[in-house]
Amino acid sequence: DEPSNSLVQYGLSGVTWSDLTSSASDGTMTTKHSVTLTDLAPSTRYHFAVGSQDAAGNGPLVNSNATNPSIVSSFTTEAEADTVAPVISNVFMSFATDTTALITWITDEPANSLVQYGTISSEWGSYPYAESDADMQNEHSVTITNLQPGTHYVFRIASTDANGNGPTYNPSPPTNPYIEGSFTTNVFPDTEAPQIAGDVNIFVNLAEMSAVVRWTTPDEPGNSQVQYDDEPGQAWGEYAFSENDAEMVREHTVVLTNLEFDTIYFVRVSSVDASGNNHAASDTDQNPSLEYNFILKSPPPSSDAPDLPGSPNTPAEQASGEDVATCFIQSSGAGRLLNFEF
Repeated sequence: DEPSNSLVQYGLSGVTWSDLTSSASDGTMTTKHSVTLTDLAPSTRYHFAVGSQDAAGNGPLVNSNATNPSIVSSFTTEAEADTVAPVISNVFMSFATDTTALITWITDEPANSLVQYGTISSEWGSYPYAESDADMQNEHSVTITNLQPGTHYVFRIASTDANGNGPTYNPSPPTNPYIEGSFTTNVFPDTEAPQIAGDVNIFVNLAEMSAVVRWTTPDEPGNSQVQYDDEPGQAWGEYAFSENDAEMVREHTVVLTNLEFDTIYFVRVSSVDASGNNHAASDTDQNPSLEYNFILKSPPPSSDAPDLPGSPNTPAEQASGEDVATCFIQSSGAGRLLNFEF
């Protein structure tokens, strides 16, 4: 529900986080977590739990939380080494401009992302150009840049898993590398900013004193930018606080943290595409969004109030038995109040 690092404790036995004797981690602050454990023994059962620590230091060793760390689970390694390359599916040339192209695909196991391309049909390894992303993931997205306008390109994609299985080691057409695809760049430059469709949705998490901001740009991918303040009516660029995510997507999610109770926050969002078109591209753009607002109402100081870690009336080490989120959406003066229980 907020950006944080990735922690894994594991071992041959153990029923609690502290019982697990080995660890692995990734310091990247993210809301989607992936950690690869290496040097494991074959045909062996391992126990593990996962946890995450946010930028304020709240994590599995700081305050008790029923979901952080997770419960202890287990897995058993295979008897023989993995020698099968990831299987690729759902390949899309998602978007192209005069100089860029976005290619996405899915693999059946975590793997890196490789794209080779050129203007002449080729076999894997023979294309003149390449783009890659070393992150091990199942959902892949690679943006190709510096293309020529009005030009037909061909490409192939591939992925290599943590054991080195990929197109170079055991090619398995047509799943890895995938069959050759193609696209043609636009003749004219892209001068339109991504258009923000519909409402901006804001989901408030009282327990974490945070808010999740979501919106879509269905016409084209863009990055994710949120600006917010406790003063209304600010022009874009004049808000006191901001959070950004550089990934080029159509469905945007940004988490605002370190918020305060009983403060009204005013929010606007924006997205910039791969051609650099932003809120200043046109006066008629739906970018940035209208100004929205939300508030984190502090819980009443009664015995019936849920325990909220870190809140003014609850010690940080106490766990919350129930989390309640309040969402307030306002657009053009009309608002609605939604309560979500989870």
